[in-house]
Amino acid sequence: MSTRIHIGPRTAEELKAFERELDAIGEETRRTLGEKDARYIRRIQRIVRVTEVLGRALLMFGWFPPTWILGAGLLGVSKIIDNMELGHNVMHGQFNFMNDPQFHGDTFDWDNTCPKEEWRHSHNYVHHTFTNVIGKDRDFGYGMLRLSNDLRWSWLHPFQLLLTMLLAAYFQWFVAIHDMQMDKVVIGRRKWSDVRPQWLLVRAKMWKIVKRDYVVWPLVAALVGLPFGASVDMALAVLAGNAVGNLIRNIWAWAIIFCGHFRRDLHLQPRVDRRRDQGSVVPAPDPGLEQHQRQQAAAPDERQPVAPGRAPPLPGHPGQPLHRDGAQGSGRLQQVRGALQHRRFHPAAVDGVQAHRTLQPAGRHAKSRAPGSRASDAAPGLRQVVSQKAL
Repeated sequence: MSTRIHIGPRTAEELKAFERELDAIGEETRRTLGEKDARYIRRIQRIVRVTEVLGRALLMFGWFPPTWILGAGLLGVSKIIDNMELGHNVMHGQFNFMNDPQFHGDTFDWDNTCPKEEWRHSHNYVHHTFTNVIGKDRDFGYGMLRLSNDLRWSWLHPFQLLLTMLLAAYFQWFVAIHDMQMDKVVIGRRKWSDVRPQWLLVRAKMWKIVKRDYVVWPLVAALVGLPFGASVDMALAVLAGNAVGNLIRNIWAWAIIFCGHFRRDLHLQPRVDRRRDQGSVVPAPDPGLEQHQRQQAAAPDERQPVAPGRAPPLPGHPGQPLHRDGAQGSGRLQQVRGALQHRRFHPAAVDGVQAHRTLQPAGRHAKSRAPGSRASDAAPGLRQVVSQKAL
C-alpha cells in the first residue's frame, strides 16, 4: 500500500508566490541571453555539419574497415548532436531571441523522421504541460511500456522487454508516429480518419530521410565507384554506414531519455484523484486555490504553452510568413501541414489539488515515505531544479 504525499502549493497565496518565483527566474534568465548563447549554438551547428561531412566522405572509401567504422561513427555522432543538443533546444524555442530563421523554433527542422510539428506538440506542449500525469503524458511509457502500477495492465506488457529493445533500435521511427497515438487506433479508441492528416505529414518526412540516407547517398557512392569498377560495393558500404549511423543515434537517444526520465524516485500524478483510498489522507484544497486555477485555465496568458506552428513571428518580419522546409511540391501536404500547425489546445482546468504518487517498479509494493515538504519550504532549491536543462 502506497502512502499519498502532497507536492505543490496548497493555497492560492502559495500558488501565487510560486508563480512569482518562477517569473523571477525567467526574467533573470532572459537578461543573461546574448551573444555568448548565439556563439554556442552556432558552434554546435558547425560541429554537426563537420562531423556529417567527414563521416559521409569516409564512407565513400567503401568497406575498408578503418574508414568505414570511423565514417559510420562520425555520422552517428553528427546525428546525436543534431537531435539531442541542436534540434531539441532550438525547437524548444530557446534561441528565438536571435531572430535567425536557422535557429527559430518555428522554422528549424532536424535530421529525424519525426516532423517538427509533431514533435513540438507531443514534447513541448503535451509532455512539458502534463509531465508525469498518468493518461496525459504519453512520454511516460510511450504508449507501450508499463513503468508503474498506476498504468493499466495490457497483454502486451509481458513482452515489454522485447518492445523496449525494438524501441531503442528504431527510436526515431517510434518518435515519428508517437503523436498519432497508434496504440489507441489499434484498440479502436481513435479512428484512422482522424489520424490520417498527421500520417500524411509523417510519411512525407519519413520519405525525405529515407530518400537521402538510403537512395541518394548510395547512388552518389555508386557513381564515385564506377571508374574503379566498385559501384555496387561502395553503394552497399554507404547504405550500411548510414544505417549504422542512424542506429547509433537511436540507441543513444533512447538511453539518454530513458535514464533521465524514468527514475525510481519520480513522482506521478494519478489518473484520478482517489481521495477515498484506504490509508490515504489528502488535505482538502483551498477554495481560493480552486478559483484561481479555474480563472487561469479560462483565460491563459502569454506564459501558456504555444501550440506547434504558433510561435510569435520573428521581430523585424511583421506579417511576413517564414519559409518552411519540406512543404514545397505538394499542395495537399501544405494544406495538411497548415491544418496541423493551427490546432488549438486548451489545457483543462484542474479542480482541486491532486497529490503525487511515488513511482515504484510495476508488480512490487510501494514503500511508505514521509510526507513531502511544502512548496514554500523547498523554495531555496527551486532555482537549481528549474535551471536544469529539460530533456
